[in-house]
Amino acid sequence: MKVVPKSKLQQGFSLIELMIVFSIMTTLITISLVHYEGFKNSAYDSEAEGYIRHIVKLVRALDIDADTANISFELVNSTVATDSMNFIMHLPKLHADPRGMYLLISKTGPDLTITSFHCHGSYKYLYDSTAGEFIIQKQNLTSADLATKCLATN
Repeated sequence: MKVVPKSKLQQGFSLIELMIVFSIMTTLITISLVHYEGFKNSAYDSEAEGYIRHIVKLVRALDIDADTANISFELVNSTVATDSMNFIMHLPKLHADPRGMYLLISKTGPDLTITSFHCHGSYKYLYDSTAGEFIIQKQNLTSADLATKCLATN
């Protein structure tokens, strides 16, 4: 049997081959985008939890845990709503770019409570010093939290 060389018009990929490559690439891109969203949410949640750990250490380092000291601090999506001790200055990353964060710190006497979440995250983190141990509670972020605290998120 004699092999006939392809002419210049017959060189290249067939339509079927191109469609298969395109469908494989589309599938891979779709899978990677889904995983990317999960990684972003996880990063937002880690940031919110990290702020609680940082703030507890900060309150101890500033020696604010006297029974008479009171702190009232609330950050709502880029706006410091309440700051009784200029506390935002001790949180440089939040001071520079607070977009999407909700942070509530309340210290009355020896009791310290902190609520923290990111508006693009999946969880809300709570700390209460009256629990006795260093325990951070993790709760699902509700639509009510998002509606009241994250109205103008970028």
